Amino acid sequence: MRLFYPESAHFNPKVEDNPDTLLVMVAFKAMDFHWIESILSDKKRVRKGFWKQPPLIWDVNPKQIRILNPFFMEIAADKLLGLPIQQPYKIKQDLRSSTRDQT
Repeated sequence: MRLFYPESAHFNPKVEDNPDTLLVMVAFKAMDFHWIESILSDKKRVRKGFWKQPPLIWDVNPKQIRILNPFFMEIAADKLLGLPIQQPYKIKQDLRSSTRDQT
């Protein structure tokens, strides 16, 4: 199993991995999903929205690709690392207002 994200996909799976290697994409943003779709379905390549340009041609067997559900990253941050899950701005404002009203 090899974990990757678009910006780290500059390896050649047919050369650097065992032919049975499962490639698991760890998506961090919506553009990651657009990139993998364009690579696997030979659509117009996505060029913007990345901190480092991902490959525009990637010779990979689509049957070996999986996408890690982003929910698991949230669970890892919350449960394993003990990092707080950020609340939307409106909820934070509501909490401040209700705390202020109690004093």
